Amino acid sequence: MEPALRPTLLRWQLHPAGARLFHQERCVLDIVHQPDGSRQFVLSERTYTLRNVGFWAPRTEIALADTVVLYVEHRGFFKSDQVVLSSGPRYTVAWTNTPLAKLALRDAAGVEVLSLRLATEGGVHTETVLAAGQPLDGTALLLLAFAYERFGAVIREQGGDGDLLLLVS
Repeated sequence: MEPALRPTLLRWQLHPAGARLFHQERCVLDIVHQPDGSRQFVLSERTYTLRNVGFWAPRTEIALADTVVLYVEHRGFFKSDQVVLSSGPRYTVAWTNTPLAKLALRDAAGVEVLSLRLATEGGVHTETVLAAGQPLDGTALLLLAFAYERFGAVIREQGGDGDLLLLVS
């Protein structure tokens, strides 16, 4: 019988200029808010810019220099947005608010690969869950940066500037 995968604890540390994500006391993602409204972070010694572009049909995108590596595709008024990676995979964005706010990214098969949600067990806090078997690699970090862009205001509103424990399995 294969042993069950154990959860890994991650910790968001919020600060006025952005947020840092820690894994075992090592910062794996440092998102810095820029004066123009964009966010920047470094992965594998390369600087990425996360920004919202457009006015009538705005979309979120993450770019490396001038190359877009992740963008959000709007599929219509009553359809869920999709996060598209330049490497091919697509993820559907799903928001729920029962009983509290939750943002989930699902793969093409409908399996939840990443979610951020408010939880009330032990006081209101944010949980970030990366599905079991999903590595904490560059793709996961790009998705986490996108998720922070969409869910960051909720995190800040409920937690203020400080440390938040997150669950990654």
